[in-house]
Amino acid sequence: MRRTRVAALLLALGLAGCGAAASTATAPLPTPAPPTAVTTGRSWEAGPVIARFDQGACGDSCVGQVFSPMPQAILYSDGRLVFSSASAADARTSPLQQRQLSQQEVCAFLNTVDQSGFWNVDMDAYAAANAAYPRMQVPQNIAISAWNSRAISASGLEDYLPGGALAGKLAVPAGLRVPLLALQQLEQGPAEPYTPAQIAVYVESLASPTVVRDAASDAGAWPLADPALADLAAQADDQHMLVLPATAPVWELFERQQRGPGRIYTAADGQQYVVAVQALWPLQSSGGSVYTPASIPDPAAAVNATVLACSSADGTLPIK
Repeated sequence: MRRTRVAALLLALGLAGCGAAASTATAPLPTPAPPTAVTTGRSWEAGPVIARFDQGACGDSCVGQVFSPMPQAILYSDGRLVFSSASAADARTSPLQQRQLSQQEVCAFLNTVDQSGFWNVDMDAYAAANAAYPRMQVPQNIAISAWNSRAISASGLEDYLPGGALAGKLAVPAGLRVPLLALQQLEQGPAEPYTPAQIAVYVESLASPTVVRDAASDAGAWPLADPALADLAAQADDQHMLVLPATAPVWELFERQQRGPGRIYTAADGQQYVVAVQALWPLQSSGGSVYTPASIPDPAAAVNATVLACSSADGTLPIK
């Protein structure tokens, strides 16, 4: 079963239109620039996020959702790697995992990206070659910030990778292919289930004209005395959202699920509400909205810059 494994920070959302049947000829790309050699040492003032991988559109999988789509993976500057389960066919519905990487592992990842030519990939050339295969396609996005920073969006990239519908039809530049393979290698190490510090809660009256009830199932009477369902709704903002600690009884009620469809509960006064929960990632402070990428880190959050240093002695990841 092929799984989705890509992502990014750009706000490139939506599906490209389908077109004529794909040609069987291989679309050539210009010869990429030589990889950048890893220097003996680099240090820089790192922000809170080093690398982020997102899938840029969700299409039908957004039906019934109210929160921002979760990223596929984020590598934080403190070495935390949070990602969707590597065995999942659909990263949007898979359990989140976390790993704590050493600084050497972080540097090996960045050295690998550096040598791949990611900073210099000609995205116009990729887009022109990709245009030879009109089809429904999803933006595959990557954002990396280290001694250099770049965010790219490559529509349909996954189709050309091994297992994809157009595998081998287009010579994918190493600068696009290698960062994804490097991320997958990092995910293979010892990991544990991700435990959030906070959760986002959506609660809206079933009678509201803006309520999102698609895919919501009837769960009967609200079983919690504290908080009462009406009180929970009263605490929500004008987007019918609120943020609670992950120790809140509401998350226990939802079996500590990291994400999922809403449920219809009946309050003590007979009113019905749609309630949904989603785990928040590190440095995420709101549930966002369904067609907007999650804001991580929250621009309003106070974060301290960290000075990181990498060198050639940290090595690279063995990418085939």
